[in-house]
Amino acid sequence: KTRLFKKYQLSEKEEKILIRKNITGAEAFEKLFDETTSIFEFKVGIKGRLKTFNQGNISSLFSDPDREIRRNALEAYYKPYKQNKNLLANIFNNIIKDHSINSVLRKYPDVVFPAHLSNYIKPSIIETMMNSVRDNYRIAEKYYCLKAKLMKLKKLKGYDAKAPVISKKFTYTFDEAKNLIYS
Repeated sequence: KTRLFKKYQLSEKEEKILIRKNITGAEAFEKLFDETTSIFEFKVGIKGRLKTFNQGNISSLFSDPDREIRRNALEAYYKPYKQNKNLLANIFNNIIKDHSINSVLRKYPDVVFPAHLSNYIKPSIIETMMNSVRDNYRIAEKYYCLKAKLMKLKKLKGYDAKAPVISKKFTYTFDEAKNLIYS
């Protein structure tokens, strides 16, 4: 990986300055983001009771068969982000500006170029993938229209994205499950 970045490496003195700058630059803001969001608690109304979740366990509610639970979970999830929107926007803006400055100093062709180098991928491959996704938006649109129809909804909401299409739970014996898998 070092070999790929060699062309964009600065002088030893400049590299040392960037390393020192990173302590209060993007690295500091990434740490601030992690420390801020890791303590978020999400209070979700479930069947008349308020339950508290954290970042690690709220996501299971996003695929709950009960639409009201999914809606309540998503609203609860966004609440602390909305309450901290100015701080979070400031964090992201500083990370982006720091990255932009580093990209200019290193003379990268564009700001996404270092990500391509880190992932050992040519920009043209990403462009082909993006075009393929863009050209096939209709497939996702058809899927979500069909999902809405199967769920007997006029229109899906954001909280329906991970919802199961069928809310019926199936129970199988070990042998029945094995036959399903191996047949």
